[in-house]
Amino acid sequence: MYSELYEAWQREINSPTLQPLSSDFYNCVANYIQTIRKESHLTDKKSLKTNLLEQELKNVKLIIKQLTRIRYRKIVKLLNDKHEIPSYMLSIEETQLSKGYLPFVKGYRTFVKGLLQGQTQQQPQPQQIAVEKTATSTSRKRVILRFMKAMPAVVGSDLKMYGPFSPEDVASVPVDNAKLLIKQGFAVAIAVS
Repeated sequence: MYSELYEAWQREINSPTLQPLSSDFYNCVANYIQTIRKESHLTDKKSLKTNLLEQELKNVKLIIKQLTRIRYRKIVKLLNDKHEIPSYMLSIEETQLSKGYLPFVKGYRTFVKGLLQGQTQQQPQPQQIAVEKTATSTSRKRVILRFMKAMPAVVGSDLKMYGPFSPEDVASVPVDNAKLLIKQGFAVAIAVS
């Protein structure tokens, strides 16, 4: 898996355009990280193998951070330029998250047009959370949030990783997590029209 991750990172940094990823790419990466962690816990802490595994984990995390940061910028640029991204280019997670971004962009553009005409729209109350059904077979409820503060990555109620987030990031997260993030002032719900 390390070579696949490295190759994906190389393709992304060497190309100005978004490069395709398999739909389960991040799931495979997450499993790979879990395997490294389990293996390092099973070996002697002072052994060479443990040191090598710890270094491998550091390298993997660095590559993932750079890869996701580059892909995030490219995806946002494509969405801002009103380009539709083919599904084969995105992982399952990226596809789901990008769905939450488009309504925000469209809504914001509508807001600005109205504002320039001297009109404003009522802001939704915090308890009026926009909920969408995901395309998963379990149809878990999700909420589209705009983050107000920086926040590290968290594990959602669906046991998937979300984040890290910077101010003004937009993401679709499980309802349980959304309520907590809104209550703590990290994010606000975005109304979907």
